[in-house]
Amino acid sequence: MASLSLGAFKHLQPSATSMPDMGIVVVTAGCVSIHLEPAEADQLAVELQRAAQQLRGEGQDAAA
Repeated sequence: MASLSLGAFKHLQPSATSMPDMGIVVVTAGCVSIHLEPAEADQLAVELQRAAQQLRGEGQDAAA
């Protein structure tokens, strides 16, 4: 699996928009756009949620 890391300022808020006429979801952060098929967008959403939950759990463990 390939990976891509782009530097971005914290104030750039990622957004997602559906493009029904093309059948894709577009994720945008600053000047970067990623075009995903619906199944790919679903998988990315699950992975993002898992990662955020893991970070919250680790933060709670460190505070204890």
